[in-house]
Amino acid sequence: MTNPNYINKPLDDRLTQLEQAALVVIMEEATEVAQAASKCLRFGFVGKGPPHDFGFDNENILKTEFGDLYHAMDRLRQERLKT
Repeated sequence: MTNPNYINKPLDDRLTQLEQAALVVIMEEATEVAQAASKCLRFGFVGKGPPHDFGFDNENILKTEFGDLYHAMDRLRQERLKT
């Protein structure tokens, strides 16, 4: 649900620069999760599709990407606790 206090305010008044940066990182990490999930669909969990042909299986790559996403989300949560 949209916060009515934010309607018609410029972006800079709604989010700090650190919050904006954290959200960009979350978007990037979410994209990497989607790419890793796609590789699992295409090559299987134990497959090693490109560009990860160097020894890691797709399941571990997906887990790693989920961890990176969780970490990025936690950084945003910590930033929000400061305000």
